[in-house]
Amino acid sequence: MKNIYTRSLFLGIVTVLLAISLLTYRNLINYIDEVSLIRHSNKVLTAVQDVLSSIKDAETGHRGYQLTRDSSYLQPYFNSLTELPGQIKKLDSLLSYNSRQSKKADTLNLLIENQFAIISQILSNAGRSSLYMDQFESHLLARGKDNMTEIRAVARRIVNEEETTFNDRISRETKYRNTAPVALLAYTLIALIGMTFLFIRIVEALNKRRVAEDQLKENVEALRKEAAEREFAQKTLRNVLDNSLDGIMAFKSVRNADFEVEDFEWIMANSMSSKSMGSSDRKLIGQRLLHVRPESKTEGLFEMYKEVTESGRPKEVEKLIEREGVATWFSITIVKLEDGCIATFSDITTQKTQQLLIEERGLLLKEAETLANMGSWKWYGKTDSLIWSDGLYRIWGHRPHAFEPTWSSFLENVYEEDLQAVADFIQKVRVKRSGSELNYRIEVGGQIKYVLLVPNLSEDSDSDGLSLDILGAVIDVTTQKKAERDMLIAERLSMTGKIARTIAHEVRNPLTSLNLALEQLKDEMPQDDDSLSSYTEVIERNAGRIEQLIGEMLNSSRPKELNLALTNMDDVVEEAIALTIDRINLNQIKLEKCYGEELPRVLLDKEKMKIAFLNIFINAVEAMEPSKGILKIETKRKDGFVIVSISDNGKGIAPRDIDRLFDPFYTGKAGGMGLGLTTAKNILSSHNATIEVRSAINAGTSFYVNFKLAEY
Repeated sequence: MKNIYTRSLFLGIVTVLLAISLLTYRNLINYIDEVSLIRHSNKVLTAVQDVLSSIKDAETGHRGYQLTRDSSYLQPYFNSLTELPGQIKKLDSLLSYNSRQSKKADTLNLLIENQFAIISQILSNAGRSSLYMDQFESHLLARGKDNMTEIRAVARRIVNEEETTFNDRISRETKYRNTAPVALLAYTLIALIGMTFLFIRIVEALNKRRVAEDQLKENVEALRKEAAEREFAQKTLRNVLDNSLDGIMAFKSVRNADFEVEDFEWIMANSMSSKSMGSSDRKLIGQRLLHVRPESKTEGLFEMYKEVTESGRPKEVEKLIEREGVATWFSITIVKLEDGCIATFSDITTQKTQQLLIEERGLLLKEAETLANMGSWKWYGKTDSLIWSDGLYRIWGHRPHAFEPTWSSFLENVYEEDLQAVADFIQKVRVKRSGSELNYRIEVGGQIKYVLLVPNLSEDSDSDGLSLDILGAVIDVTTQKKAERDMLIAERLSMTGKIARTIAHEVRNPLTSLNLALEQLKDEMPQDDDSLSSYTEVIERNAGRIEQLIGEMLNSSRPKELNLALTNMDDVVEEAIALTIDRINLNQIKLEKCYGEELPRVLLDKEKMKIAFLNIFINAVEAMEPSKGILKIETKRKDGFVIVSISDNGKGIAPRDIDRLFDPFYTGKAGGMGLGLTTAKNILSSHNATIEVRSAINAGTSFYVNFKLAEY
C-alpha cells in the first residue's frame, strides 16, 4: 500500500512540474511570436513607404523633364522602374497572410501600373510635341494626379490597418512580457500546493485504510446475513411462483454470428409452465425453446418473444393454441428481461368462450334490430344515464355512438306537432313509471319517419326497494304506416272512382243539352249584339272547363291497361317536355336538361308515362314564380335503376304535407282538382316505379322517379 501512495505522490509531483514547464514554454512562445509579428508589421509599413517613395520619385522625375526637357531629370523615373517590381513583390509577400491586405496590395499594384502607363504616355507625347504642354499632355497630367490620389488612399488604408494590427501586437507583447514572471511564480506556488495536498491525501488514505479494514470485517458479516436472507427470499419466491395458477417462464436470447436472435434458452420456469411443457423445471433450464417446442414458430410465439426482446416494448395478446388436439385460449404477457424476455400465460378458455358467446349474441341482436328496423335503450336511474343500441342511432340518422345519448336526444328530431306529447310521455316514464307506448313522428334528413316508443316498466325489487332501471325499444313503423296509408288511398281511390263516374254520367247529359242550347242561341242571336256575345263566350268557356274536369275525373278513375314496350327514357321525357313547353314559355321558366349517356331502354307504356311526366312538369311550373323559375330535368343510370329527377326552385312543400301530396283532390294552390299527381303516381305504380319527393319551404322541390332495370 505504501508503494502505491509513493508512486502516486511521485506521479503527481512530476505531472505538476511538467504542467508548469509546458505553461512557461507556451508563455515564452507566445511572447516570441508577438515580437516576430511586430517586426513583420514594421516591415510592412517600411515596404509601403518604399513603394510610395519610388512612385513619388518617378512623378518628380517626369515633371522635371516636362518643365526643362532635360533628360537627366528622368533618372529617378528609370530608377523607380527598376526598383518598384521588387518592392511591390516584397509588399505582396508580406501581406499574403491577410486576405484583406492582400487585396489592397493588388489594387495598389494595378494603380501603380496605371500611373506608369500615364507617365509613359506623357513622356512619349513630350518627345513628339514642340509645345511646352499641349492639351493632351494636360489631360494626362490630370489623370495622373487623380490616379496618384488613389494610390495614396490605398497605401493609407494599408498603413492604417497594419498600424492597428501593430498596436494590438504591441499590447499583447507587453502583456506577455509583464505576466511571464508572475505566471512563473504562480505556477511554482501551485506545484508546492499540489505537493502539500498530495502529502495530506496520502496521510488521509492511510487513515482511511485502517477504517476500511474495520468496515470490511463488518461488511463480511453483513454479507453473510444478506446471503441468508436472499436464500430465504429465493425459496419464498420460488414457492410463490410454483403455487401460481399462471405459467411463468424466463428466457435469454441465443444469437447467431450476425447477432440475430435464432432461438431462446430457458433460464427460469415455474411448476405451472413446466407442466404445460410436459417436463420439470430443472430439465427445462438451459434447454432451447425451438428444440422443446418447435411449433412455437408456427404458433407465432417465437416471433412475439423476438419482437419484445429487440424492441423492449411489452406485448399482451390473447391467443388460441391447439395442443394434442385440444384448443385452448391463453392470455399471454411478454416483457423484456435484459437480452431476453419473461412470458406469463394463463388459461382463459372459459372466460373467452363466454365472451365469444356474448359477442355472438350481441351480433345476433344487432342483426335482429336491423331486420326489424328497431333500436333499444336502457336508462340507469341511479346515475341518470342512458345507453343506446346501434339500431337506435341509425333510426335517428346518426352513426353508432356518434354522441353520448341523453333524454333530450329523444326530442332532437321529434316533429314539432308531436314534441309536447313525447316530452310528457318521457316525463311519465321517468317520474311516474307509467305509460305503455307512444306513436309519434320524427324528421330525419328532411323526411318524416313514424316511430313507436315502448318502455318496459317492470318493478323488480332490489336492496334499495324498486329497481330504477328502465329498458325500452324504439321501432321504425314508417313502412307499416305507408302501407296502411296506401291501402287507405286505394280504398279512397276506388270509392272516388265510383263517385267520379257517377258524377260524370249525371253531369254529362245536362252538359250536352247546355252545349246544344248554346249553339242554337249563337245561331239565332244578332251578329252585332256584343253584350250577348260576351255572355255566350263565358258560358262556352265554363262549359268547356266542366267537360275537361269530367275527362280528368274519368281518366283518374278508370283502370289502366298498359301497352308495354322497350322505350328510351330520354325520348319519353323529351316528348313530355314538348307537351309542357307552351306553359313553360308562357311563365318565362328557364329549362335545364341533362340526359345520361347510353341509358338502357325501359319496359313501359310510353303514352301513359308521358301523361305521368306531364303532370309532374305542370306541378313544378305552377309552383314557381313566373320569370324567376328554373326547371331542371336530369336522367341517369345508378345501381340498377334509371332515375329521372325533376327539380324546381319554387316555394317548396312543408314536410308534413309531403305525404299528402299524392292524395286525390289534395291541392296546395288555387285551381285544379288535385288529381294530377295522383294520376302520375298511379301510372308509376302500375309500372312498378317509385317516386320520392324532397322539399323544404322556400327551398324548392325535387321529384325522383326510379325505374328498376329488369333482365331481358
